[in-house]
Formats: sequence, C-alpha cells, structure tokens
Amino acid sequence: MQEIDPKRAYWFVMGARSVNRETKICDAMTLKGLECFVPMRYEVKTVRRQRQETLVPAIKGLIFVHARKEEVELFMEKSTDGLFFRKTHQELFTKEKERGELIIVSEAKMKAFIDFVTEHEQTVTFYSPDDIVWQEGEKVRVTIGSELYEGEIIRIKGKRRKLFALHIPNVVYSTIELTPELMQSIERYTDGQEHRRPTLSPRRLTPSKMAKTEDRSVPKSRHLEKDKKLLFDTAWRVLFVLKSNGVMVSRAYQVARNEVERVMRRVAPYKGVTAALEGELALAMFLGAMATGEDTEAATERMRAAIAKLIDSSMLKFRMRFYLAKLTDDQEEMARIMDTIGSWNLRKPQRKQEAFLKETKGIWEVKSEE
Repeated sequence: MQEIDPKRAYWFVMGARSVNRETKICDAMTLKGLECFVPMRYEVKTVRRQRQETLVPAIKGLIFVHARKEEVELFMEKSTDGLFFRKTHQELFTKEKERGELIIVSEAKMKAFIDFVTEHEQTVTFYSPDDIVWQEGEKVRVTIGSELYEGEIIRIKGKRRKLFALHIPNVVYSTIELTPELMQSIERYTDGQEHRRPTLSPRRLTPSKMAKTEDRSVPKSRHLEKDKKLLFDTAWRVLFVLKSNGVMVSRAYQVARNEVERVMRRVAPYKGVTAALEGELALAMFLGAMATGEDTEAATERMRAAIAKLIDSSMLKFRMRFYLAKLTDDQEEMARIMDTIGSWNLRKPQRKQEAFLKETKGIWEVKSEE
C-alpha cells in the first residue's frame, strides 16, 4: 500500500486532457508557488519553403509537479484543463482512478532527468513506454560534457544504431544517439562492479565535419505573425514566470531564454509598415531584449518611438506603456497607468480591457507575493 506523507513534497507525474496547454498549466502552477517541469523538444516545420524549428512539449499531456499532494489537489480543483495524477499500469491519457498507485519520481532521478533533457534539447528524442518494444539494456554511466549520467544502452528493434537512454519508469524515455565520442566515456557497471572502457585517442575533426558542429544561422521569419506572438509569449514567460531560484526553474529558464534568442533573430529584420504593426513588433522585440539582456537600449528607443506614433486611445499603446514602465522601473508612468486602470469598470470591463487584465494578472500576483 502506497503511503504519502501529507507534509512532504514529492515529484508527481500528471496528465492533462487539454490539448497544447502543458506550458500554460506549468506557468500557472509556478505562479502559485508549485514547482513543475514539462519536457520540451524541437519540432521542425517547413513554413513557406523555409525550415524552422519550434520548441514544443515532448509528450502531449505530460507534466511533472513538485509539491505536497494537498497543494496539487487544490490546484486541480480550480483548473479547467482536466488534470489528473498518472498511475502505474495506466494508459498515458486516460483518467482511471481504480487501478495502480501514483507515480512518484525520486529527487535524484528527477534532477538527472531535467539536467539531461534540458542540456541536450537539440538532440534528445522522447518515447513513451508504449511507443516501442525495447530490448534488454546494458546499464552504463556516460560523461556528456562535464556531467555524469546513469542510464542504459538500448537498441530499438529493427534499427541498427545504439542509443543511450535515461528514463522515468512507466512514463517516458529520453534518448540520444551514441556517437563515437560518447562511447569513449562509457563506464559499465554490473552487480556493483564498474568496468571503464579504455580511453581512446580523441577523434580529429576535419574542417568539413567541424562546420557541421557549428550553429546554423537562423533565417528571417516567413511567418511573421506566428513568430511575433511566439516571441512575445516566450519572453513573457522568461520575464514574469521563470525565476532562477532552483534547479528546475533555472533549467527551464535557460531553455526558454535560448528560444527567445532564436526567434528574435528571425523577427529582427522586420519593421512595421503601419504604426500598429510596428508597435506590435517593437513590443515583442523589447520583451525579448529585456529577457536576454541584449540590445536593451536600442529596443527601448524603438519602443518609445513606436508609442509616439500610436493614438492615445489605442489599447496597444497602453500595453506598450505598461511594459515599458514595468521593465524600466518608471514609477511615475506606472502610477499614471494604475490611475487609468482604477477608472475602468472592473466588474464589467470592456473586451480589450478584460484581455489586458487577464494578460497582466500573473505580473500583479508575482508583485504582490514579493
């Protein structure tokens, strides 16, 4: 019988029936003081004959939460996303209560998993246990960069290549291909005995192979509207949700920050042909600059110039003024903005006012907690 200490925080494995809401759910949990983690991967899409990579949840509906069980249950009661605890012997997206025990991941296992998948988000591949029939694996320790990971060597049936896998039992496998460089760092261990592979001379890279290891340049966006929204949303998460105050948050912060840099390079070549479009671009690039700490002065000047071209009644202008005051710590401007919000009918706000209040709600919550 599974015993759970009500005073102790555990890493629970959660499921969500809402589609494409994993990061939003995780953000809401973070703002409520709960730790959470969503494994991410890069999805390659061709947009107008241009290859673009976008960061998306690796396994749909999968969320890891670190909190007391009562805290998670309280959040679930108020959520409309169909959240449920994952259990052993349970299909990934079902919501059965009668079978199995709650899946709880140890602190050490979870830390290793988070480190592994966030450090290698460009190359890691994810599988659910039902995706593939795995052959018996050999347990190994592999040094990747400066980190030592414990996992196993596996081979997918019907495939010739070998993979190094680090997994959460009954939940997900994260794998990377075993290159010759990684094979040199393998330590095998069985029954407590370790056997180190003899060190081989490092493989030299020819100029052509060296070129393949360098980062590819990011072409300008061919889907500006989508990238503009992605930049705003991701930079917003970095600035107002993800805080570097723990292992989980700092890892998620770095992944999101890297994504901001990538999208900024795609959006940077564009200027708005209308005042409204330039305002939207300036706002997204300003949040991106403040999230990454790059070219903040130029982004601030672009914001001020774009604000000056918009009419006073524009909600876009009001949003831009708010974020500019918030992130530059302009107390006088923020006081004027708050006076304007105070004049609204908050019980029945206008549609655009309601959208603004919903967008900035998390910021006020973070401020009130501090």
